Amino acid sequence: MLGRRNSRVFSHENADNPDKAAVWRDAERHIRYSMLRGGTNAYGLEIKQGHLQRLSVGIPQALNFLNKIGFAKQVVLERQNYLRIVVSATVASKTKQYHVRSGGNKANRIKNSAVQVELDADRVIAGIDVFANFYAQLKSALGQDCLWLTYEQDVLEDPTVAYHKILGFCELPPHPVTVQLDRTNPHKLPDIIINFEEIRDRLRATRYEALLEEENQ
Repeated sequence: MLGRRNSRVFSHENADNPDKAAVWRDAERHIRYSMLRGGTNAYGLEIKQGHLQRLSVGIPQALNFLNKIGFAKQVVLERQNYLRIVVSATVASKTKQYHVRSGGNKANRIKNSAVQVELDADRVIAGIDVFANFYAQLKSALGQDCLWLTYEQDVLEDPTVAYHKILGFCELPPHPVTVQLDRTNPHKLPDIIINFEEIRDRLRATRYEALLEEENQ
């Protein structure tokens, strides 16, 4: 999502457009338009790995554009357990539930019962490779001139930790906030992945074995 969540720029219809360059130009125009409408000196947007992948836009191209139009601060939020990213995406695809309001009936049901999925080991490793390479490239492109947060350290237990770090980095005043969303997959991986033993055995033969050690993840 770039700018507003309901932006048509990154709709599935546009993402499948074979003219990726044209879609990226639409994204650029949308960002400029949203900045003008923002009515504030501070404007932020979120770019996900999947957006750049769909549009065949590289990290340097995206960063060059953002720098050109005045984005002076970059904040990265990395979920270090890439296996959890793959699992969450698979569960969301099955349930069509991408966000859960805190304290609601859906949040309570999720806490009481895990949604189970069966994973293809080859696709899991391929998916983990994608995120590992993406964050490595991003770290190389940004260098030290950014705020690098992790989900495990800055969001998982208390999202306001990340909130205050971002405000400090961007030199913005704090405002009272409440956390409105809950975790969509709070359960342990063996309770979610039907063929967990198969996935575990495959990962143990790779450099991703540490992702199985998920205490507090």
